[in-house]
Amino acid sequence: ERHATGDLLFSIDAARSVKRLGALPEIVYRRAREDMPAIPEEVEELEGEGIPVVPFAAPVKIRMKGGRLEVTFVRMRTGEPDASGRPRPVPVEGSEYAKEYDQVVAAVGEQAGFSFLPETLRHDEKLVTTDFSTATNLEGVFACGDLSTGFGTVAHAIRSGHKAADAVHAALSRKVQ
Repeated sequence: ERHATGDLLFSIDAARSVKRLGALPEIVYRRAREDMPAIPEEVEELEGEGIPVVPFAAPVKIRMKGGRLEVTFVRMRTGEPDASGRPRPVPVEGSEYAKEYDQVVAAVGEQAGFSFLPETLRHDEKLVTTDFSTATNLEGVFACGDLSTGFGTVAHAIRSGHKAADAVHAALSRKVQ
């Protein structure tokens, strides 16, 4: 058996990809399944493909063991809500357990840094304001993907990137003529 594991939201895309490559992935998530910051339909499709979500577990150590990767997990329980409003995951003392895998895909979410951007570009703490074409309010500056739309899927990011590329091409073509 070939296994792969990931730890966070964006592991949905990674898990579905490695499943198509013949692996037997599972997603290990530190909170409850319903607390995943994921589009519910994506989670349903994931499980429909036979990819399990293992809730309330977090990896704490990875080491080589006999040519495989041994991942030590700790079980989690819910605590007080964090800044996102979801229950904070709290480790359960003495609950460590280990599983072996051929591969581990660590998939983590990222956020853009806004410190270098002018205030006029910022919509809020996470998004840049754009018009329909992906243009910002500064001439020649475009934004796309999660930075402008807030959508969190690879498909949305790719579509947004294509749209931005078209808008940049159109803007440059006008300047050349």
